Amino acid sequence: MIKSLLIVAGLVPFLFACVRPLEQKYYDETAEKHLKAIKKELDSADYVLLESALHRLKAENTRLIDVTFADILSQGKEWAAEQQKLEAEAAIRAEAARKEAIKTAQLNKVVEVVCLEKGFMESHHWDQLTFKFLIKNKSDKNIAALKGEVSFNGIFDEYNTIHFHYDQPINAGQEATWNANTEYIDFMGIHDDLKNKELQDLKYTWKPRQIVFDDGTVIE
Repeated sequence: MIKSLLIVAGLVPFLFACVRPLEQKYYDETAEKHLKAIKKELDSADYVLLESALHRLKAENTRLIDVTFADILSQGKEWAAEQQKLEAEAAIRAEAARKEAIKTAQLNKVVEVVCLEKGFMESHHWDQLTFKFLIKNKSDKNIAALKGEVSFNGIFDEYNTIHFHYDQPINAGQEATWNANTEYIDFMGIHDDLKNKELQDLKYTWKPRQIVFDDGTVIE
């Protein structure tokens, strides 16, 4: 019996020695030794992922019980894939925003819209915010109709958008005015600003969406 125990005891170090470094379980006491061995086994990119994941798990106070270095590396790869996905999505949004900005700038060279007046009107049904806009055709072609949006922006990322639909002709180089109104919603921050603040203290953006010329051509 004693002899058998001695044989088993002698085999334990051998069995552990046969376990690949990545398959070793993580312990603070032996981590440095195993990481040195793992660094020789992994390519540099995977080793960086392993180290980053380990640092993150420790920073999050994750209990590393029965966790192997392979498990930690797998978690690192998962986090890296998530980050790459987020970065790709952000890049797509940024490119879309860039194209939208270019398109808006090009359309603004054709039509400019300026808010001349804003006001407030009480009504038996519902109170109204009123607006008067100046439309400038800055092109050398006659405009038949146009669509766009004027958005007034509040300081807390609130906004009030007026959908612009103008279907009267504006000759090349000429101007026109357009009156609009929208329902006033009490205690809504941006509506309170539109009611009470001076026009010069408000911020707004004009975003053209479609311009139709009288020769049938359309830009959008």
